[in-house]
Amino acid sequence: MFSKYILLLFLAFAIKKSFCESFCHNTKKLDSECASYCYEACKPLLQMAPECYRKDAEIAKLKDQVAELRKQIAIQEAKDSLCISQRSVVSEIKALFDKCSMPDKMKDTTPKLKAETILKETKVTELTQFKSKFNESISYPDNCEQSTGIKTIQVAGILRPFQVFCDNITNDFPWIVMQRRVGRTVDFNNYWYNYANGFGDINGSYFIGLEKVFRLTYTQPYELYIHLEAFDGTIGHARYNHFLISRETGQYRLSQLGNFTVAIDVLPRCQVLGGTKVAIFQAI
Repeated sequence: MFSKYILLLFLAFAIKKSFCESFCHNTKKLDSECASYCYEACKPLLQMAPECYRKDAEIAKLKDQVAELRKQIAIQEAKDSLCISQRSVVSEIKALFDKCSMPDKMKDTTPKLKAETILKETKVTELTQFKSKFNESISYPDNCEQSTGIKTIQVAGILRPFQVFCDNITNDFPWIVMQRRVGRTVDFNNYWYNYANGFGDINGSYFIGLEKVFRLTYTQPYELYIHLEAFDGTIGHARYNHFLISRETGQYRLSQLGNFTVAIDVLPRCQVLGGTKVAIFQAI
């Protein structure tokens, strides 16, 4: 009896094992076939995944652009509304001006005022033309001649006549004062533009201007005289029989300087310079 029971158990185990092996084999085969089929079915979707991500990014970007365009549209609509309001205000103001009529007295005097204005403008034009012709008719010398003090001269290359200070410091003929420093009222630590055109007070400390010096020395020969005087009364002076500077493109450099001579006699003191320098020149 026991042996029969053992035999039955052995047969049941063998049948179960055979069934399990057959079921597992069939399951694995089914899984393999299913996996192959699923891969073939899902492969196009997997290949489209990167394209979907790119499209999603483009859609997000387009949404941002749409939102920005909506903002701009809202701003433009606000501007249009403001313009409409401004036009309305302008129309109202214009209507108020149209309602305000000019008094009759002002209407009567307006033509008269216009006529007087035209007459005055005509007179101003005539006076301006007369002044221009008068200035053209006046001829100015190009050096001090025999005059001392402030003198107006005209030099070729300078459009307008200009004033110079003439000083007969050597007691032979007047010299054009190029630079004079008496005191500290004028700052000589100045800009290039001012040195080119001149600065200072012609009655005191001043510099005539490098452009004027160039034009003067370019039109005719000039000699140079330098006069120095200290606070203690010591006087120093030098004289060059010729000098010339270059034009602005050459930065007004000293291009020619003649022979150096020292004055024979101690010059009379025409002014106390207090340690400053006077550079003056005269046509030969």
